[in-house]
Amino acid sequence: RIQGYKKNASGIFESPSGKPLSFSLQVVAGWSDWDEQADLIANELKQIGIQVTVHQLQQSAYTNLLVTKKYDLAMSWSNIGPTPYYYYENMLASNGGWNVEGLKSTVVDTALSNFEKTTNLSQQKKQIYQLEKYAAEQLPTIPLVNNAIWYEYSTAEYTGWPTKDNPYVDPSIVNNFTPAIIVSKLRPVSDQ
Repeated sequence: RIQGYKKNASGIFESPSGKPLSFSLQVVAGWSDWDEQADLIANELKQIGIQVTVHQLQQSAYTNLLVTKKYDLAMSWSNIGPTPYYYYENMLASNGGWNVEGLKSTVVDTALSNFEKTTNLSQQKKQIYQLEKYAAEQLPTIPLVNNAIWYEYSTAEYTGWPTKDNPYVDPSIVNNFTPAIIVSKLRPVSDQ
């Protein structure tokens, strides 16, 4: 129960002044997986007394709202890399490239800086654990889905592709660094 709030006739919590507990949720129109997930979120939250209105926007309008920080809630993505550092740096660093929530945290920035200063795997893990703890306790973002990796390849002419048994890189097309890594591992079938 939310202190001072009571459910109205529609089952939505209202503040003592009568303001409904409501948010807008921005998603990109036509991204059917996100659109469906947003509808599920709105329906689930309504059942516990929180009104969420889903706004499906064209990608440019959606991106503009996020980068100018003019939104209540938004479904988004996280950029990844070969270590968890890239995920946290891009999304949570004060100067991160996709820090759309505007987070500024010395805990996060210090852990990222400490990670950058060493190649010692155990020390890097220690910094990542600090970032994981911060994300779990402070919830600056809430992970919803670990998306499937969509990817096709053929071994008719070349071998060395990332596979379930040899996942040396995330091969999905959204990763800019992936093609160069994959090409460096491919070998013509005729050479084998």
